[in-house]
Amino acid sequence: MEHIDTFVVKAGLASGSRSEDTKMEVEFVVSGLQLRPGAKVLDLPCGNGRHAVLLARKGYRVTGVDASRDCIEIARAKHGHRNVAYKRLDVNSAGRIGQMFDAVISLLSCIGYFATDSENAGALRSLLSVLNTGGRVMLSTANRGFVERLGKNTTVFDGSKYLIERCDDYDAATRCLDRRFLVLDKSTGRRRSISQRRRIYSKTEMVKLLRSCGVGSIRCFADYTGSPFVGNRSPHAIYVGTKRV
Repeated sequence: MEHIDTFVVKAGLASGSRSEDTKMEVEFVVSGLQLRPGAKVLDLPCGNGRHAVLLARKGYRVTGVDASRDCIEIARAKHGHRNVAYKRLDVNSAGRIGQMFDAVISLLSCIGYFATDSENAGALRSLLSVLNTGGRVMLSTANRGFVERLGKNTTVFDGSKYLIERCDDYDAATRCLDRRFLVLDKSTGRRRSISQRRRIYSKTEMVKLLRSCGVGSIRCFADYTGSPFVGNRSPHAIYVGTKRV
């Protein structure tokens, strides 16, 4: 079965997929992480490489990693650059990259997709294991307060290739969001369903998890303009912190 994140990239549904949004996001990454010229940056998950290639063009040495074969193939084909290398690896295999980094970015992060809290914590530890001491991390997630407030909801996307109904159902007991895409391919008439279950963290939980993995000086923002995070009103939470000595 096709992975939901692979489909989102292929269908052009990724949040901030417009070029002007990507530029704004990358500028926030550079300023928020205080990247030095030539810094080594890990982008995981890198999706189609839209952030990685802009960072590479700015002179940073970037490694883009994603578990999806399709995403890596798209990244190499559309967003290649001499300063970026793309690798297909799961977050739990971050140590196999074979190098350490000055900064790690995990935008719309890979944390929360595993079955248990201990597995998700292990994934974050793996991600941060390749970050140099004193290096900085930026990780964005859905904000649980906002997801809880929305509850069960449906959104329709009517694009040139697909008609998509996205159904979100938050389960307060498990603190998980069940997301299902009902997809109609307009060119073939084919219909299919793609599903995903994701653990959604509160700010308090995520800060505690980051600290348990050796991250300090943590700041939380609502968006890529640097707006302050506000309880259940901010759809996302963007965490920026430093790996402690």
